[in-house]
Amino acid sequence: MYKTRRIAKLELLNDIVEDLDNEKVSFNPYGTSNEDSYLSGINEGLTRAIDLVFDYIERTNNKK
Repeated sequence: MYKTRRIAKLELLNDIVEDLDNEKVSFNPYGTSNEDSYLSGINEGLTRAIDLVFDYIERTNNKK
């Protein structure tokens, strides 16, 4: 059975979200405040990227 372009796109987007979510970094309890800020910035960027992908998924679902 063939997938429609919409279904294939949604599956790809869900895979992207899963990959992004797995890339979050943990903080070192002995790190400096600069290191913690840097790692926090990485996590914030990943969170924003995930939010954008979810928004795109929602728009794609509403285009039925």
